[in-house]
Amino acid sequence: MFFSIISFAQDTTPDTQVSTSTKTTTTEQWYMDPTYLIIGGVVLIVVIALLVRGGGRGSRD
Repeated sequence: MFFSIISFAQDTTPDTQVSTSTKTTTTEQWYMDPTYLIIGGVVLIVVIALLVRGGGRGSRD
């Protein structure tokens, strides 16, 4: 008998409305961008070429 009183007490549904929204954003790290990888590779090759070329200079008489 007690359980039926509890169940009748919970019959009404609340008049609340729940609305949810989800926003997804994607971020890419700057160092993963192919443009920066290519520019970094070219700069690295130029620096290595300058070091190798400049290392062979000596005093020429």
